[in-house]
Amino acid sequence: MSNIISENTDTQRAWIKTIKYIALIATAISLGTSGSKALANCTLLEGSTGRILAPFTIPPLDSRTPINGVLATVNTTASGTLTKIDCTTPSPKASFESDFSYIGNQLYATDLLGISMHINVSDAGNMPFVISSSGNVWTIQPTQNIRIQFIKTGPTIEGGTVAPKILSRATSVESPGFILQEVYMPTPWTVTLLRPTCQVNTPNISVDLGEVSIIDFNTLGRTQPVDFSIDLDCTGGTDTTNVYVTMTDASNPGNTTSLLGLTPGSDAQGIALEVNNRNGQVTFGPDLSGTGNPGQWLDGDTAAGSYSIPLSVNYVRLPGPIKGGTANSGVTYTLNYD
Repeated sequence: MSNIISENTDTQRAWIKTIKYIALIATAISLGTSGSKALANCTLLEGSTGRILAPFTIPPLDSRTPINGVLATVNTTASGTLTKIDCTTPSPKASFESDFSYIGNQLYATDLLGISMHINVSDAGNMPFVISSSGNVWTIQPTQNIRIQFIKTGPTIEGGTVAPKILSRATSVESPGFILQEVYMPTPWTVTLLRPTCQVNTPNISVDLGEVSIIDFNTLGRTQPVDFSIDLDCTGGTDTTNVYVTMTDASNPGNTTSLLGLTPGSDAQGIALEVNNRNGQVTFGPDLSGTGNPGQWLDGDTAAGSYSIPLSVNYVRLPGPIKGGTANSGVTYTLNYD
């Protein structure tokens, strides 16, 4: 009798375990089916979800801006095709976020020291945010307004390059993972700091080399250099600016040598002039804007304040006979900043 009871008990236990196992399988299947229905709530009817951010230039940023102040505001657009997405849920919701790191207070990090940003899409507010559609169909226009505000979030800021990322991504709240819209950065952003602007204190400079005798020329055929300088007054900005200098032969603008000829009215013969900067002899070049020009040199960089370009000039003997008389010459100089 006890043996029969024992067998029935084992059978019941086995049956109970089997039912539990079947129930677990049924639950898993049920969950999988429910998830598939959720992901199918939205369907792309027309167009594409991608938008390309229009190129723009970020103005130089002023590091004197107070913390939490606006460094710059950029208004641009994102363009694509007319997009229609049908979502079966009444009044579906869309969540807007960015691939940039979110740091709170509707601010995203730019990965540059002390600079974060607010991102506003279609005047709907600063991301992240959630909006609802009045009907089942989302209609996204081909062109959307984008506003980016760069905010100072630290005591020090630095310029640099911001790598391309997805600036804005809208996903369905009811269908997680379903992308309604993405705004792509096609190129990196370049962020620079505000640099000072400079003015020349004495635009016209006269250098008197005095009377020179034949015995004043050294064994290398040069006289003692006479020093002079171009003095600048630089104001504004919080970064530094590079100062580039080009000197042009006033009598012969095509001169690209280091010898400055005499003016046509001079009487002396057999001599020329040399101009020297802090690095050595100056090679003359054309009067051009920009950098990288023939004869141009980088003299240094300067912040706001005074800056001086040290120079000197001397006579040099040329091959052949020498004749005394007036020995005048002239140069023009061009300053470029970068």
